[in-house]
Amino acid sequence: MNTPKQWKKLSEITNFTPVKLIKKEYQLWDKAQNKMLKSATPIKDFKPRWMFECTDFNLTLSKENVGQMLVACFDIGQTNIYNRNYSAWNNGKTGMEIRYNISLARQTETPTEQPEYPEDTITADQIPF
Repeated sequence: MNTPKQWKKLSEITNFTPVKLIKKEYQLWDKAQNKMLKSATPIKDFKPRWMFECTDFNLTLSKENVGQMLVACFDIGQTNIYNRNYSAWNNGKTGMEIRYNISLARQTETPTEQPEYPEDTITADQIPF
C-alpha cells in the first residue's frame, strides 16, 4: 500500500523534482486568527498557490516560484517544468521579508572511467631540461 507523501515547506529543502500538479488553491494569511485561510476559488486578496507532487514529498509553491521554474527551463517557445531538478535558496532574511529563489539545479557530470597510465618508467635522466 502506498503511504501518502509528506508535505514540506520550501524552507525545509534545497532540491526538488516536480512530477505532477496536484491542485491549485488560493491562500491568505489571517494575522488576527494567526492561521492560513484557503479557498478553491479566487477571492479578493487571496494569492494563488500550486501544490506539486515531487519525487519524495509534496510541495506548495507561489506564483513567483512557479514563474521562476517556467523561466528556468524555457526553451524555443516551450517549457516543461516536470521531471527536472530544481535548486531552492532564500535571500537570508527572516519573517515577512524572506524570499525564495528557484533555478534549475546544476547538472553534475558523472565521472568517466579514468584512463590507465603506464607505471612510472621515466627517470630523471630522461627529462631533457
